[in-house]
Amino acid sequence: MTVARINGPMEVNIGGSGDVAVRGGSAPTVEVNIAGSGDVRFDGTAGDVEASIVGGGDVTIARATGSVSKSIMGGGNVNIGQ
Repeated sequence: MTVARINGPMEVNIGGSGDVAVRGGSAPTVEVNIAGSGDVRFDGTAGDVEASIVGGGDVTIARATGSVSKSIMGGGNVNIGQ
């Protein structure tokens, strides 16, 4: 799924497999939960980020201005500002 932009809190839950891309915008909070395999990409600015990956998957966020919390069990990565 691809979304042009968001302005508000962002919450993504992937169970199984799937990809989510948000091309821009601003989110005061970003919460991502991946159970299985999937990738989440946010090309905007996030405030606080909470990411949980169980299995395989990647979370990529262009910019975060607040705290970043991540939990990874399996093969996954959380990339901020790359």
